[in-house]
Amino acid sequence: MDETYTFKRGVLDAAPTMLGYLSIGLTVGILGVSAHLPIWFIVGMSIFVYAGSAQFLMTSLTASMAPVSAITSLVFLVNARHLLMSLSVAQKFSHQSLPSAIGMGSLLTDESYGVFASNHTNANITVGWQHGVNIASYLAWIIATFVGAFFGQFIPNPQQFGLDFALVAMFAALWYFQVDTAKVITTRRLIITTVGSTILIYLIMAPFFGSASAVLIATIVAAGLSAYLNAKRPGGFL
Repeated sequence: MDETYTFKRGVLDAAPTMLGYLSIGLTVGILGVSAHLPIWFIVGMSIFVYAGSAQFLMTSLTASMAPVSAITSLVFLVNARHLLMSLSVAQKFSHQSLPSAIGMGSLLTDESYGVFASNHTNANITVGWQHGVNIASYLAWIIATFVGAFFGQFIPNPQQFGLDFALVAMFAALWYFQVDTAKVITTRRLIITTVGSTILIYLIMAPFFGSASAVLIATIVAAGLSAYLNAKRPGGFL
């Protein structure tokens, strides 16, 4: 077995994600303070929620005094995709212990899953390597949000800098590089088909079920379609 895929290697492979989290985490912290949330609450979200899009949403809803039930429901819908990502990773590391699997799934994000997706075809990646990716990214996120919240106290109007667009920009960049580095043309077609079907299903469902429910429905249907097509192609991951 190639011993280079260790916990330490995972930490090093997470470096680009950690740098990205530096900017996004700073933004979450700054916007949280501008919404008059206490620093302990902002850092607590990073520790227990650990989801950029959900934390942006929670910041907005909490500042507007939305009911806890609404916040909980919307955060669940936004993060429902993590169930699908966790199932995908669990298939690769099916022989790990239950505590290890829970820890891995709990710290999995879009970005750390992107690192996994770029390496999943290598038979030598290990559980320790994935934990290295996840834990390094997690700690970077917590530190970045704390620093952002602390220094955000001295920035009177952060929205004027367009900081609330940071998460969208990072996600778009990650998606582009995944497509750009795809080694097989069928993989690119699969990605394009998945993204296209997600958008189409969302546009059809949104007028009937609302934006939040439409996102969840589109994600589940498109993920199922992607898994089916991927399993059918030669060398499919599933």
